[in-house]
Amino acid sequence: MKKFKFFKEKSDIDSVDNAALVKKKLRKDVFNSTLFMGVCVIVFLLVLFGGLYAVFKPYTITMDLADGSEPLVTTYSISTGSFSIGNPTRKGYRFVGWTGSNGKKAKTNLVISGGKLGNLSYKANWSNQLTVTCEDWLVDAEGNRIKNITSEVDKFLKNGKSSKKYKVQDRTITTKAGSKVDPKKWGNDKSYKAYHSSYMYVGNSGTVKVKRDGTKVYRYFYPVIDVNFLVDGSKPSAKDLTDSMVASFDVYVDGELVAENVSDYCDKVPYNSQYKIVLNRVFPTYEFAGEGDVVGIKDGNFTKVDLSFVSKNGDTEVTCEDWIIDKAGNKVRNITEQVDKYLADGKSKKKYKELPRTVMVTAGEVVDGSSWGSDTAADSYIEGYAYLGSAGESVDGAGTTVYRYFGPVVNLNCEVDAKVSTNTSKMAALNLYVDGQLVQENVTDFAQGVTDGSTIRLEVSNYITYNYDYVPRMADTSAMGSYPRQLQILFERRTGSEYVVIEDWLVDEFGNRVRDISDEIDNYLDSGKSTKKYKSQSHLINVNIGDVIDPSKFGNDTEEGAYHDNYLYIGASEKITIEHGGTKIYRYFIEKPEEVQEETTEETLEGENGVTTEGEENLENQEGEETQTEENADEQTQEDEQTQEDEQTQEDADAAQQENADQTQDGGEAQAQDGEAAQDQADDEGDDADNADEAQDDAELEAEDEEDADDGI
Repeated sequence: MKKFKFFKEKSDIDSVDNAALVKKKLRKDVFNSTLFMGVCVIVFLLVLFGGLYAVFKPYTITMDLADGSEPLVTTYSISTGSFSIGNPTRKGYRFVGWTGSNGKKAKTNLVISGGKLGNLSYKANWSNQLTVTCEDWLVDAEGNRIKNITSEVDKFLKNGKSSKKYKVQDRTITTKAGSKVDPKKWGNDKSYKAYHSSYMYVGNSGTVKVKRDGTKVYRYFYPVIDVNFLVDGSKPSAKDLTDSMVASFDVYVDGELVAENVSDYCDKVPYNSQYKIVLNRVFPTYEFAGEGDVVGIKDGNFTKVDLSFVSKNGDTEVTCEDWIIDKAGNKVRNITEQVDKYLADGKSKKKYKELPRTVMVTAGEVVDGSSWGSDTAADSYIEGYAYLGSAGESVDGAGTTVYRYFGPVVNLNCEVDAKVSTNTSKMAALNLYVDGQLVQENVTDFAQGVTDGSTIRLEVSNYITYNYDYVPRMADTSAMGSYPRQLQILFERRTGSEYVVIEDWLVDEFGNRVRDISDEIDNYLDSGKSTKKYKSQSHLINVNIGDVIDPSKFGNDTEEGAYHDNYLYIGASEKITIEHGGTKIYRYFIEKPEEVQEETTEETLEGENGVTTEGEENLENQEGEETQTEENADEQTQEDEQTQEDEQTQEDADAAQQENADQTQDGGEAQAQDGEAAQDQADDEGDDADNADEAQDDAELEAEDEEDADDGI
């Protein structure tokens, strides 16, 4: 059989080779693709897990407060977002800002932005220059802050409207910790338009000792009310009249008389207080167009009140004359011409003007002399005399005369150590009796109109300085004439060879002496807290044997706070005749009722609704006062010890006098011991005040944090 060999053509061979190559390439491409995808997956997983790790990895923030304490450490991550690390506080320092990871420039309110990575560190920077800011507030009668008017005041001053040309001051100052800042630095002028046309300054929050940054002090203001007259729709000046030619009125605020017999009033009234304007005189040729008293509640704005009058004409004459009268009411001397000349010459202390003496009214009207003026102050209408009263008449067709009655003025001067002063404010308070009737009580100055022929008498009601004695003279008890009199009251230093000891005691409801509070009273007075500005006096009063001493004359003021915050004066031991030296006399006090003490405490610490919400200020003042108390206690102790030494050196030949001297020495020793006890007590009170300061500081910091939170800080 014939065998055949088959041979592939070249084209066939190429096709087979190409197919193999294609398969091989495909396998390679698949492998490469698979490898690539695997790598991508691995990379993706690495990125994913790496990102997740970065997101959830914690980083540290280290904050060095630079106050000697350990640094604060907290953590954050990229997922935390933006946040602030806050501003720390430190007593006695002002926070300047953070430095560190944010750079060398200190920055406050530092914010860590979202997406930040890595550990961070910051250091607090401090300054001992603290900021103090003064704010002006509208307040009510209780001192509650109603409205912040700082910007209004500053704008008024910036616009140059101040009546005193005051300029705007920086509201915030810097000072060292422990420095004292008085709000008076920003001004304490109580005149109208000194700082604003709608508000008048009335006081401030008091001096504070600066302990922290951002301390605030306050000035307090009341809104203004302005009362004016209109006559026939125009101002009196448009008719060539003065206000006093038209009428006069009294002003009451919350029931209390604050202005009497005035014809113009522009003054402060506490926010939300009631004001009442009461006409007390209208000149016969005018008639008030309103009805009754003007009453309102003071808002926080400027209030203008116009009192309208209309002119009236009549056909009957009425004439007013001024006369001096005696105590029986008889007319003694006509002084009409002298009064008119005094007023025409502009000498009136109240700026009153001369008024027409004869006017035309309608028959049947009742006209009173007081319509020509009824101010009882001395020298209002004529020098040396005072208005006492008037007479009214029903006018008939023939014309009528009405009268004003005057009396000569008895005025008070004081003579001490050959020197004369215009009052007895440093010596004693007095009572003045006219014809046996008490007309001036417990006063240190007066200028009293008295009828001709009346008898005057003076007596001491309260010695302000214990080591001087009132020496009566004939002129102090005598009859007045028709001319003015100047009483020169004489006081001489007590020079007795013996002395009595005056002590202040707390007594129970039965009058039993419970505890000697002399040192407490002295410390209170020396600290300047007395509402009457009383000062402590020596407890040793010079006397002579046989002298009659009335303990009730040595400080008898019953007003709250006159001698102490917590004690009220209620009386004294009985009048005695001195039989030997070293005799003790007593003033008696009771504890102030609890509810009154609570009110006083609230006023001292001010409270949330008080004039000052930062109770720290008052505690700081208290701390300063207690320091002064300690010094006073030291001085008192030294004085008592010196008294003891002087008494020990005293030698008397007479045995009875020697015994009295021994008793005196014992009394001096007891006072020295009391002085030491007062020192210890003052030290304890000082510690308590320091603790109270720290507690108050903490409370205020919390309150400030809450306030910042409320403000969105």
